[in-house]
Amino acid sequence: MSKQPTTKLHFHLPYSLITKQIWYFMKIIAFAYFVLSVVASFGGFDAGFWVGLSGILSPTLCLFAGSGTRGMFYHQRYLAGSIAGMIVGGLGIFFVETTGYWIQLFDMTFYGYQWCLVGLVLGYAATSKTDAEVPDEDSSNT
Repeated sequence: MSKQPTTKLHFHLPYSLITKQIWYFMKIIAFAYFVLSVVASFGGFDAGFWVGLSGILSPTLCLFAGSGTRGMFYHQRYLAGSIAGMIVGGLGIFFVETTGYWIQLFDMTFYGYQWCLVGLVLGYAATSKTDAEVPDEDSSNT
């Protein structure tokens, strides 16, 4: 009796496809954070111009600080990335804490610094290596 060869069908997604989908998902989450910050900040204008402005600028600064820090890390600029991230993120948190801005989403309340820290983490997590690449300049300009 001869044994029939059995074939097993394996379906594997390529690693790059999975990671690409994760990056896209993180970008969507970061964009949703930005949109939520802008929409929610309009309620802050009832408390004053500066409160509403801090609701728009501070989370955006923190989102950019996290993204910029990750981008600098991809280029092995660890010290400069950390310092720039702390300065820009610190400015955002300082501005939102100075004005006393807070945000309420459904039944959860976030103080301003908490909402900005969410932006820092999302900005850092949503930045991929291809986002951090600097395009080559035209060699005819040199």
